[in-house]
Amino acid sequence: MIKLGELEKLIEITLFTGYIKDERPVSLLIVAQPESGKTELVKKAKRVKGVLYLTDATAWGIINKHWDDIESRKVRHLIVPDLTVPLGKQTETRKALT
Repeated sequence: MIKLGELEKLIEITLFTGYIKDERPVSLLIVAQPESGKTELVKKAKRVKGVLYLTDATAWGIINKHWDDIESRKVRHLIVPDLTVPLGKQTETRKALT
């Protein structure tokens, strides 16, 4: 089992991958029991340059509002602290995200 300090380091390293020249950023999915500290850890990352922190999202909303920043690499990582919110939408909306 990973400890919170180790997970915090893993998040930090993942965010650094967005700045490696000519490489694609690494993705990270954190899965753990409720109340294990996941959300509090990722909330710290929302202050990091290049991070777009979204509590709710649709594919249309991301493309419509944030695509230019993603394409220009102003945004290098998307953080969604709780996937149950965007994945709890209607079937067609949810399918567009996956």
